[in-house]
Amino acid sequence: MTSDVLENLREFSEGSLGGRTCLYIDMAYSLAEVRQRGHSQFFEARHSGGYFEKVIGLHPIADRVTKMNEAIERHRFDDRQEVIEGRSEALPWPRWLLPLNVIISQRRLLRHICAVVRSERVSLISATEPLYAGLFGSWVKKRTGRPLVVHLYANFDLNYATTGKVQNPRLIRWRFVEKWLIRHVLARADLVAAGSHTMAEFAVTQGVPPDRIVVLRVGKYMMPEHRVPPAERAKLTCKECEEFGIAGRGKLLLTVARLEQEKKVDHALRAFSVVVREHPDALLLLAGQGSERDNLEALARELGVHDRVRFLGLIRQDVLARLEPDCVILSPLTGMALLETSMAGAPPIAYNFDSSIADLVESGVTGELIVPGDWQAMGLAASRILSDPNERRRLGKAVRERAEILSDPDRIYAVERAAYEGVIARCARQARQASDGR
Repeated sequence: MTSDVLENLREFSEGSLGGRTCLYIDMAYSLAEVRQRGHSQFFEARHSGGYFEKVIGLHPIADRVTKMNEAIERHRFDDRQEVIEGRSEALPWPRWLLPLNVIISQRRLLRHICAVVRSERVSLISATEPLYAGLFGSWVKKRTGRPLVVHLYANFDLNYATTGKVQNPRLIRWRFVEKWLIRHVLARADLVAAGSHTMAEFAVTQGVPPDRIVVLRVGKYMMPEHRVPPAERAKLTCKECEEFGIAGRGKLLLTVARLEQEKKVDHALRAFSVVVREHPDALLLLAGQGSERDNLEALARELGVHDRVRFLGLIRQDVLARLEPDCVILSPLTGMALLETSMAGAPPIAYNFDSSIADLVESGVTGELIVPGDWQAMGLAASRILSDPNERRRLGKAVRERAEILSDPDRIYAVERAAYEGVIARCARQARQASDGR
């Protein structure tokens, strides 16, 4: 072992970390994006219900999504959390030197982060995906000796089978590289935190031992406005209804998803084309934005339903929470949004892609669970629910009750804290043994 590694082991084994601080590597959103969308719970949830007294967030290539003035910027989110954002291209070099620019810029960021980890006495490194965030986390782990948790919220094999594309083509161009990187990162994780039992099974297929996997549900990320009982939520204003083009309409279907190919929003459109045969006065609302917007608008015209579809774009969470109770949900593959709309008492018709969906949606009890790809069945189910107001209310009440249980933050944080306590204790024990045996 090198002297640096031995020093890291000694520091960790002697318990000098203290204060429980987490380095949280997340490339989903920059700080500016979170503030713009009003989704502060994405950052607040990093504290695991108060388990971590301090969190240092990290977006290693934030310049891809937000404007940056410096190579490394450090911002305060609140009194308990800071956010470090790095640039993928920190040097003023020509484009033909881009690969070298990225390598040097990220190496400098890595040195800076490792210094922060030591000075802030970080207890745990948490990465939200097994691609670049996980890879960067594995580098920090190697240089500092801190345990690494990698979160798994996507089935990358399913995404590729659906779209024929890798998850992040701007960073990883080839599928074989993506597959290798996932296995490489997961093999180096001290714990894999799967978002569902389906994701846990995917981790096992990547070679992760079952005793290194824990299922941590995503309900902790839910904004408070989605937890308000539907009857206590204010209605949309007349102005908002007019802006959305839904004034005076009582039959609303809603899909909340990024307008990307892997989200199968085109299936919601096709299902809606079935619904309008019986309910020509119905409207489909698509909340979200993405690269498929033009293709989806073209499909709506092709299906003859363009005048009954509203592309709402990004909607603030408080507005979305007031819209949802009046809707029936079409959910080809909407993940966290499905849990939020269920908390609004909006009955869902969902594809059975993941165990977390099946846990929430039970046919005839809390909604309708559909075989993936059968958009005709999705449309027929939605049409039946729109035709029976009493059934719609019954399903909505039941799915709200089910969602409350599955998104209970106290339960989620209890499992999370126990898992983190276990991995920190295990790694500290291993560090002591390695330090004693040097």
